[in-house]
Amino acid sequence: MGETYDERRRKLWVVRGHDTFAREDYYVGAFATRDEAEACVAEKMKLHDHPLTGELADRFFITPPEGQGDLYEIKR
Repeated sequence: MGETYDERRRKLWVVRGHDTFAREDYYVGAFATRDEAEACVAEKMKLHDHPLTGELADRFFITPPEGQGDLYEIKR
C-alpha cells in the first residue's frame, strides 16, 4: 500500500483493514497513539460484527511507528 509519506517515521500508528470477501486491503487511518489506533479498530469491529459474517468478517491490522514493534492483528 503506497502512502504519500512514511508513516512509521512520522511516529504514527497505522490501521489497515482486509476485506476477506473482496480479498482487498484498505487504509483506515493513522493515529498518534496506540490507544487511539486500537479504539478505532474496536469501533470498526463493532460495525462489522454480525452473526452471519463468520469467516467473511473484515480483519484489522496495526502497524506501530518505527522502533516500537511489528505489525499485529487485532483478534475478535
